[in-house]
Amino acid sequence: MRVSASVLMLRVKDFFYSLAVKDHPEIEAYIDEWSLRYYHALKPRVAVALVSFLIIGAVYLLLFASPPIRTYLPYFLFLLAAQGSCFVWSSCPTSVRLSLINFIIPQTFIVGGALSVWASLNAQRDAADIIYAAAAYVGIGVTMVIFTPFRKGLPFLTALSHVSLSVLVWSSYAGFRASVPWFLVTLHFDLFALLFQVVSYRLTKRHAQNELVRSNLAIQNERLKVDSLERDLNVARQVQESLSGQVTDIQSCHGKVRTFQKRHDILGGDWLGVRVLDSGELIIAVGDVTGKGIPAAMVAQVLNTLWARSLIEKQFDPVSWLGELNTTLLDLGHSEPHTASLGLVVVSDNEFTYYSAGHVPLFYRAACGDRFVYSRLVASGNLLGTNEDLELRPLKANLSDHPIDSIFLGTDGCFHRGSKMRQKEMNALVSRLETEGEDALSELPEQDDKLLIWVQRSAA
Repeated sequence: MRVSASVLMLRVKDFFYSLAVKDHPEIEAYIDEWSLRYYHALKPRVAVALVSFLIIGAVYLLLFASPPIRTYLPYFLFLLAAQGSCFVWSSCPTSVRLSLINFIIPQTFIVGGALSVWASLNAQRDAADIIYAAAAYVGIGVTMVIFTPFRKGLPFLTALSHVSLSVLVWSSYAGFRASVPWFLVTLHFDLFALLFQVVSYRLTKRHAQNELVRSNLAIQNERLKVDSLERDLNVARQVQESLSGQVTDIQSCHGKVRTFQKRHDILGGDWLGVRVLDSGELIIAVGDVTGKGIPAAMVAQVLNTLWARSLIEKQFDPVSWLGELNTTLLDLGHSEPHTASLGLVVVSDNEFTYYSAGHVPLFYRAACGDRFVYSRLVASGNLLGTNEDLELRPLKANLSDHPIDSIFLGTDGCFHRGSKMRQKEMNALVSRLETEGEDALSELPEQDDKLLIWVQRSAA
């Protein structure tokens, strides 16, 4: 069967470049990485060969070269610079060696070596000098072919220029026919270097394909783990929401209760409770568990459980309930502390009382002429779960003596400045709540769960 030259060239190209890496950037990056690792591993051997070559050259110059020795120094320094540059060049990243310098440096060394051989031949030196120069030229070419990245035919171009210059130099000295043996010697070494490059490249490609498949499988497994974890967290969020109950806007004899909540993550550590006693008193509570994520959500469920148990009782004693909650967290935190801050407000006909267990202040709003003025109650008490004695010091505000129209109880995600919240900040927050509703909490700067209860008193 006849095979045309073009088909033969394509088959050779397919053998050398069986994978078009330009269509596979992941494999290309992998080859670059492993080529650099290979050159780093090869550096010690190259260093040994370089030192041995230079020592042999120096001994030859000192013992066998005819005087004056200085005539050999430029050639010796060139070899030193060439081999040293090869050693440094092999350490450069592949991205650097693929640039224009990747073409200039090998050609410079090859041309310099060819000129050195040409100078040795035309200086009519003895056979040892010529053999030494020719061996150095062959060594430079082989080194350049091996260290040139296997991209875009650059090793083949380097080998072609190396062999062509060797024939050109030897032909200028002894004629074309006499250069044939020299051509065969140079071609033999360059083909060996090219074969080494081809085998290394094909093995690296195969390894790169396997590593790419393995990497994709690992990424897929990690993605499946993340998806599974997200599904579990979503289920946990649904359970948390169903167990906590949905507190919608509540209308009582003391006003309308509006709730606003934004979780920072899927699970949150904020908790709220609202109830109206048979006596007409309004109880609102806001808790903020220390920490985030699943642990905080589990502790928040403890708050909700004790709150739910208190709902079956007609009477509600804030001090007793907070003390029970504190004792429960202390008992549960025997191996690892579980703490939470909690604010609780009892609103009656003529006053409201604020209990704070490490919680941020309570804010209330009163009309003053044509504007609103915001004030705060800073009650004190220990953080729940830290000390057996809460040392609660509640504060009261008289509703009959002050034209208070709103009460605000929230976590530090909403009142991030605590007692230092300014009139302007409070007015802006309430204005956004009136216009945007729950979405207004997203504009607050704190990266935390946000929970706010707004009690709008009924007009007298």
